[in-house]
Amino acid sequence: MEKLKNFIYNTSDILIAILIILVSITIISVKTENILDYSHYVAKAEAENPKNKNFGLAVPVEDKKVTTPENAENTKPAAPKTDKKPEMYAVYINPGESLQSIADKFVGLGMFESQAEFIALAEEMQATTSMKYGNFKIPANATKKEVISMLIVAP
Repeated sequence: MEKLKNFIYNTSDILIAILIILVSITIISVKTENILDYSHYVAKAEAENPKNKNFGLAVPVEDKKVTTPENAENTKPAAPKTDKKPEMYAVYINPGESLQSIADKFVGLGMFESQAEFIALAEEMQATTSMKYGNFKIPANATKKEVISMLIVAP
């Protein structure tokens, strides 16, 4: 019995140290797996909840206000206005944005046929390095040269 007692007394410190090391290795490995798995977690969350990734793209701006009176069934529809303002487009250009991505915004609006057409006209007007950034309001009936000239002047 004395030998067993001495053995436990002599090895208890070593056993506790080994137990502490095993617990710490387990905790560290679990935390490391969670850290390494974070990118997969983010990708899965984005796939489940897609966000609007069109920030900064051209969006048509309209001034339409719809009001419905309380007694709508007894009212006549209003006559359409003849002095309608031309449709405007709001285009936001980020600082440092490439000419190709700016061209994509205007191609998406239908103001230019292709990126190449936008870039060629910008080079012709020597506007490739002098384009400003910010929010631009451009009329839908603006000519292609007017569009480029609006981008040269700060909004």
